This record gives sequence, C-alpha cells and structure tokens, in this order.
Amino acid sequence: MPCTLARMAQVARSIRTQLARALAALLLLYAQAAMADSPPGNALILFGAHWCAPCTAELRDLGAIMHRLAMVQGTQPQLVLAWIDRPVPPALVTRVLDAGGEARGGTPHVVILPPAAASSWAEPHFAKAHGLPFAVMTDAYGAVCALHQGAVRAETIDDLWATCHKGQ
Repeated sequence: MPCTLARMAQVARSIRTQLARALAALLLLYAQAAMADSPPGNALILFGAHWCAPCTAELRDLGAIMHRLAMVQGTQPQLVLAWIDRPVPPALVTRVLDAGGEARGGTPHVVILPPAAASSWAEPHFAKAHGLPFAVMTDAYGAVCALHQGAVRAETIDDLWATCHKGQ
C-alpha cells in the first residue's frame, strides 16, 4: 500500500486519538486513588451497580449530564461514578463522552471510584435513597447538600443545583 500524505495524516489522527484516550484513562486511575477517602467539593456523585438496569442506562446520558452540569456550575464539571460492585470501565466513559462531545468549560473531570470507597460513601444515604441508582451533589466543602432517588437525567441537574444553593 503506497504511503500517501493523506494516509499519513489519517494515521497521525488515529494515533492522537488513541493517545488522548490512554491519557484520559490514566488520569481517571490517578484521580481514583487520590479521592478514595472523602467526597470532593462541588461534585455530582452517581451511585450504581453493573446489575442495575437504570444505572447502566444512566451511563448513556453522561454527555448530556456533563453538559448540563457545566451549564449550571459555569466551570469544569466534576462527576464521580461510584458503583458499589465493580468500577465503570474507563474506556466506556471515554467512549460515551467522545460520542457526546466535550462539555462546555472543557474536558470533563470524571472520577471512577473503587467499589470499597463507593460502598462506604453510599452507606449513609441508602435509607433515604431506597435503592439504586441514586445521586448526591456536594457543596464546596464536600458535604452532601442534595439527594436524588433514581437515575439522573440532564433535567435533574437544575433541581439538585437549586437545592444545594438555596439562599446564596
């Protein structure tokens, strides 16, 4: 096969895409280790499990969720995927976000929490949440300020944000 300029450009684009995905996966793994002790501030935390059909359906909406989160926050959105049985595969998150385009405000900050940390973060909220999936939003100090029962959709973000920022 002849090596044309167009073919070389195509290969270069493919390599760039693969490197960007690999770097995103490494950053996700680094963030997992750094965050396992306590929830971050100004974050949306989605609790779920692989056997939970609404939880897996929620993953398909990550791009829209991140976009809406960026709209209400006005900054780079921070999302934590806290699945209690096994982590969400980083490649899946990258593929979903690639398909949905970048959130306004730049590349989204997505953290995939290890199951042990996800379970410990979820435990105090199970009584109010009545099962999976559920989501919490944290304030600037990492304290939970809003809880949503069920799968999060982009429209849910406004209600969570308003609950967290009442009177501000």
